[in-house]
Amino acid sequence: MSEPVRVIMWGVPRSRSSIIAKCMDGVPDSKILFQLYSPPFRAGLGEFAPSRKNPSSGTLKDALEEPESSGFAEENSTYPWVKKQMEASYPGKRFIFAKEFAYTVEDKFEYIPKGYRHIFLIREPAKVFQSMKRVLPDISAMRGQPIQGTGGGEFHLDKQPAVFLGHNWTFKEAVILYEYLQENNLESDPIIVDSDELVNDPAAVLSRLFEKLGVPYHDSILKWEKGTDVTERWVISKDFKNRVSTGLTYKDFRDSTEFFKQKAEAGAPLTGARLPEDVQRCVDFSMPYYLKLYQKRLTV
Repeated sequence: MSEPVRVIMWGVPRSRSSIIAKCMDGVPDSKILFQLYSPPFRAGLGEFAPSRKNPSSGTLKDALEEPESSGFAEENSTYPWVKKQMEASYPGKRFIFAKEFAYTVEDKFEYIPKGYRHIFLIREPAKVFQSMKRVLPDISAMRGQPIQGTGGGEFHLDKQPAVFLGHNWTFKEAVILYEYLQENNLESDPIIVDSDELVNDPAAVLSRLFEKLGVPYHDSILKWEKGTDVTERWVISKDFKNRVSTGLTYKDFRDSTEFFKQKAEAGAPLTGARLPEDVQRCVDFSMPYYLKLYQKRLTV
């Protein structure tokens, strides 16, 4: 059997990246790797207390095998281990798809795995940050990570710790990674996909994307089963399995059986409503980076 096609999709939060991973599970002989870089990123920010680590468990295996790959303990994972996991052999698999966020490899580019194609999933910043502010209390509760606020339930999105959106609110990190891949000959032309455009016409966008990846496309991947059973065959941590199963932020993931239709114009900024000041600050900072990627996006 020839080597599998390996793909990393570097998304931004609230861009439907988890639902896209569910879609990609429908590709024949596929394996999904779900946010393996997030645990060592959060560990580097001090999220895991010493009491949560389990030295007696030993070093995580270089290649987790089913069923232990679904629900592994993430507290002891490290960047070197993640790289080994990403590059591991998956017998019988022809398509390896990893869902990640670019900010999780900030200053850790030496751990980007070899042999992967790279996709950047983007969405208009106002939509990303408004959605993020809405769901942040749920994310905070699931992680046990307090929101930094002003009291009385109010909080500023742009004052939150890096564990939620990275140090530079996710879009800048995506551009830095994009340029690094090009400058270091890891990917001459990374593929950029606009999330809204994908949802508006998934068959056209995905068929074009698969053509560029050299993977056969079938309309059957546009439908999937409701629920979270799909994660039983993924490489995903125990904590993420719990969040996917119960968290408000993953409700669409659980409920969906196809891509929800998008009414707003793809790539267009939201109009007619004044954004909260903290959201506007995030948008103003991020828009130049978003536009730099948007102008290079995949078109059909």
